[in-house]
Amino acid sequence: MNAFHVLRAFDFALSKAALLRTKRDLLKPEVIWNIEEGLKLTVEQLERAEAQRVAMTARTLEFFEKYDLLLMPRHHRAAVPGREPLRRRMRRQEVRQLRRSGSASSTRSRWCAVLALSLPCGFTASGLPVGLQVVAPPRGEAKLLAGSRVLEDILGVRGRRRSIRGRRNRGRRSKREYGRRERATA
Repeated sequence: MNAFHVLRAFDFALSKAALLRTKRDLLKPEVIWNIEEGLKLTVEQLERAEAQRVAMTARTLEFFEKYDLLLMPRHHRAAVPGREPLRRRMRRQEVRQLRRSGSASSTRSRWCAVLALSLPCGFTASGLPVGLQVVAPPRGEAKLLAGSRVLEDILGVRGRRRSIRGRRNRGRRSKREYGRRERATA
């Protein structure tokens, strides 16, 4: 188990073990798995994982001495349509790993005490979003927001949305806009 998986399982065990004891039947299998993995951890595994986290944090802070932002993919694969059952969209082994590991990139950012946000950087041929994670150093909110705005302009994605079918949502009103119009005419 790598440091991310150890620390994530430990977090699940600390924060959700009581739920496992009292409401197990209401929990998803992947949540149960993560809690149980956390409860099996040894002190040596936790010590090793925490040392790796501290070293990763030091390397991350060193990186930000030279660079303003870190850009990386939000997920390791493109989004999949939500209408299809998950098992049809992905191979069985990928499903197990995804459910058990969760979003490693955002959790790693949080554990290194840095700031991160995700923004769309484009769309697949079928119109599904592809995400980019933008990471900034601690207390770097201004850099993060300004850099993300520049990236949106460069990528041409600011305010641009696509439907699942790959067509732009131009002319469609959001639920909020629809509600305003209904109230205005009433």
